[in-house]
Amino acid sequence: MKRIVTATLTTLLVAGQAAVSSARAEIAAYRRNLQRGYLERMDWLMTNDPDPPTGGGGGGGGGGNTRVDVSQSDIRPFVRGELEATKTDIEAALNGRLDQATRYHLRDAVVRIDDILEPQD
Repeated sequence: MKRIVTATLTTLLVAGQAAVSSARAEIAAYRRNLQRGYLERMDWLMTNDPDPPTGGGGGGGGGGNTRVDVSQSDIRPFVRGELEATKTDIEAALNGRLDQATRYHLRDAVVRIDDILEPQD
């Protein structure tokens, strides 16, 4: 996977970072909503144990579902690693020239990532 997810999210989170230094980078409202949805899904993967899939499949036809015990798989370590890398990228982007909405959004994304990685009970 080699940071494919992070590269994609970083592209989403810091779109326009490579813009001309005199211009302010901006993340559009629709993209901000998509990014928040991504972080919500990462939170869900870190905190919930999905019910095992039900239904048919099997028979070698490729239509079956594989049961995965999320807490015993590599899913959470990968999510944690990707969130940590994404946080680092966001923090670097916050040093650039950003419009106010983008700056607030990225700061919020850092807080959300912190909350996912270190939940407060």
